[in-house]
Amino acid sequence: MGVFIAIVLWTGAVHAQTTVFWTGGGDGVSFQDPANWNPAPGGQIPYDPGTGTVNIINQGSLVNNFVVDDDFAFAVLIDPALPDETAAESGGLTLDSTAAGVSALSLEFRKGVFVDMNTDGAEAFGGYAGDGDPATTETMIIDGPSVEVYGHFVSQGLQVALNEGLLTLRGTGNPINGATINFGGNLTGTLNSFETPENFVTEHLGKISVEGYPALQGANIEINSDGGSGTLVTVMSNPLRPGDFTGDGQITAADWVSFKGDLFTTYSAGSLRDGYLMGDLDADGDTDETDFVTFKSLYEAANGANSFAAVAAIPEPATLALAATGAAWLAVVRRRRKEAGFTHRARTAPGDSSPMIRTILAPALAFALVAAGGAARAAVVAEDSFNYADGTLAGLSGGTGWGSAWGDAVSVTGAGAGEFEIQGNQAIYVGDAANQGIRVQERTLASAIQATNADAITIDFDLIIGPTDNQIGRGIGVNFVNGGSVAFSIGKQINGGIMILGAEGIGSGTDNRLSDQLIASGAVGTFSLSASLSYNGTDSFLSLSDGTNTVDTTFAGQQIGFDAVQLAGYHRSTTSNGVDELSIDVTPLSGTRLTLEVDPMGNASLYNSTSAPVRLDLYKVTSPDDSLNVAYSGLEDSPAPAAGFPQGDDDGLGWEKVDANNASLLSEAYLTGDSELAVGQRVSLGQMFSTVHSSEQIEFTYHDAGANAFVAGFVDFVTATTPGDFDGNGVVNSDDLIEWSSQYGSTLAGSDFLVWQRNFTGAPSPATGATAAVPEPAAVALMLLAAASARHWRRQ
Repeated sequence: MGVFIAIVLWTGAVHAQTTVFWTGGGDGVSFQDPANWNPAPGGQIPYDPGTGTVNIINQGSLVNNFVVDDDFAFAVLIDPALPDETAAESGGLTLDSTAAGVSALSLEFRKGVFVDMNTDGAEAFGGYAGDGDPATTETMIIDGPSVEVYGHFVSQGLQVALNEGLLTLRGTGNPINGATINFGGNLTGTLNSFETPENFVTEHLGKISVEGYPALQGANIEINSDGGSGTLVTVMSNPLRPGDFTGDGQITAADWVSFKGDLFTTYSAGSLRDGYLMGDLDADGDTDETDFVTFKSLYEAANGANSFAAVAAIPEPATLALAATGAAWLAVVRRRRKEAGFTHRARTAPGDSSPMIRTILAPALAFALVAAGGAARAAVVAEDSFNYADGTLAGLSGGTGWGSAWGDAVSVTGAGAGEFEIQGNQAIYVGDAANQGIRVQERTLASAIQATNADAITIDFDLIIGPTDNQIGRGIGVNFVNGGSVAFSIGKQINGGIMILGAEGIGSGTDNRLSDQLIASGAVGTFSLSASLSYNGTDSFLSLSDGTNTVDTTFAGQQIGFDAVQLAGYHRSTTSNGVDELSIDVTPLSGTRLTLEVDPMGNASLYNSTSAPVRLDLYKVTSPDDSLNVAYSGLEDSPAPAAGFPQGDDDGLGWEKVDANNASLLSEAYLTGDSELAVGQRVSLGQMFSTVHSSEQIEFTYHDAGANAFVAGFVDFVTATTPGDFDGNGVVNSDDLIEWSSQYGSTLAGSDFLVWQRNFTGAPSPATGATAAVPEPAAVALMLLAAASARHWRRQ
């Protein structure tokens, strides 16, 4: 069994930084032999066999760098005087800056090293670890030809700098766990993990970086099989910074133009580099709205939040007639300039044959039918605050919405007698010290819950990770059960952080986990989690948030429901992990999402019928019958842009149409900012439909920038319109004159101007303020001349 080795620095007088070098002058293999280190043996590394602690102390100054500059192999020695449970649970090597009273420690390997934390053939525990304190930094630097580690690699926040050579992770458990690995130096380092490429991507890709930038397949990292069951991770030749498609090392408007040119396209062949250069940032074979949000986050990380955002000015009422002419002319000039100046570049990388492996890149998004303003009130379906007297949970039946009391603990895997207990009004899992296994306790609901396209289901609870249970293997969480099978789970997975699981229970290890990055592995505290479950008629979507970050998963082709809840725990030594404040709510979606209004003429408007403003930076409309009008004005070419909806020009500074727009898909996006649609406000998109069929299954989705969520909005086919209301916002005012001028000669004629004049009220547009007065009859000729001029310029 391994012996715990904590590198603890003396916290006396603080002097200059000191580096200690490995000499191998003692037994040549063990860290705890003082003669293996300089300076002179005898005082540098006292070892206390009673506690299994090695104190690396320099009496003259603090020691915070340790360098192994010689080929050697070492094994953690077994001290038979130590109690079995102490040795078994704490084998490994911990860099502890906190105990040392310094902010940083490092352990550097410059030569080949073989490390075996498991000399007696038993299960290996421990390995290398940091102290888990986010305020301190512990780094392991690989500058040697080969470092091979058996046993758990790291269990908490250790930073690994892999500059050159091969780092091989072997043994049992989860090889990276709570560590981060950065490929730097000359970028020749290689990581070899015993996990499969698929599992490595799902569990660990988010922990890898290249020269400080996130690892992204196709841009800077390759993940391949090692020829067996393991994985080789290497830096790509000519690595690119994620979000840099032009190869200049920067993320600029030129990259936006490149990305926008491929947004909403797919590709069927080619390498990951080919896909990346087409904007496929999550390596799923297409470039879609999820990639847009990822690219936007990369752009803003490089250039600052709301980078270079500009707000378009609103014409004064007195200049509306001139604006009608000028806006139409500028729209033509802008479109000509784009067509003349844009060259579609080749996106190929000969020789790059990386296998297609799906990756999930932060920030993850919620594609959920969420309430933008919360107009509808949630109905509590079930809740339990665990306000019981201390004792066993089994048999307790407080709270509302339940069909039974909490059941007895049963084993899912392994054996044992672990169970949940009430401790201080919290449900705490207490493991069986003699056995290891997953244990669950179930409680049925009074009525089954199923996701529908009319409701959103919200699940809230506090997940407790106690100070003695931050060891990564100690799983804790909540399973949601349907007909006796786990539909999904939320909680701390064995050897991982907080996540959503697609199918299996807490502790499974071979599940459809989405991410372990929401709350870091090894974290301690009470985490308030909120999950949203929704259904769009085809797929179910589950979004999980800790109030700051969000992860999500999709259940393709499934309508998810559940009729019971299980509390799940794992690990024989768990004593302080638990669950509290569990509640399940259902919220009607009516009045909680934006609406796309379509009138009989095919004009469309974005309408906010919710009770709160909504910020959006992308929308998409799809038509299975190809009824969309590619020539629509949209937000980019609107002759009367609404306040706060600036128009871009291949610069990301406002709304821009995607290049892939066609009769079945129309979309616009705003890269460097977002626009707020006020309560009750309508914003015209122009004539979006060439034909209108209210029976057609039109889909309207948008990205709520405030909630960082994709939302499926409503589509409302308006059956009656006000004559002269050409922009469909419910009133006839000067904005409709501008809309008439933009459509004159195509869908509107001079007679429509007379209709507008007869029905003009001058009422302000919703949430926009006052409009211009009705033109005098003498000005009609000028208006018609302006419209004719705009029409002439459009035809050039």
